[in-house]
Amino acid sequence: MKYLGTFGSTTLAPNVALGLAVVGWLMIVWGGLSQLGDPSPTTPQRQLEAARDVSLSFMVAGVIVLIASAWLSGRSFQTARIRSSLTMGVIIVPFVGFFAQALGARI
Repeated sequence: MKYLGTFGSTTLAPNVALGLAVVGWLMIVWGGLSQLGDPSPTTPQRQLEAARDVSLSFMVAGVIVLIASAWLSGRSFQTARIRSSLTMGVIIVPFVGFFAQALGARI
């Protein structure tokens, strides 16, 4: 009998890794975009701090999800090379784009 690991099938881990990569980026983008804009001058300071804390929590959780996705992708590389490579591309390509724009390169 073939040992299938924790996920129960050899194809589930790379699929979960790919899904986690997408979810991780959505969490990071939501955390960043929720901080854009100027709040109303009548908004209490405690409410602004709470909103900032929620946004920061989403961004940190998104990074943790991306790390978990990268680990899971590496773990399943032998059984699903294309999906694992695609997952790493989904994780790395946006980072390269963000850093290139932050450094002033035109893409």
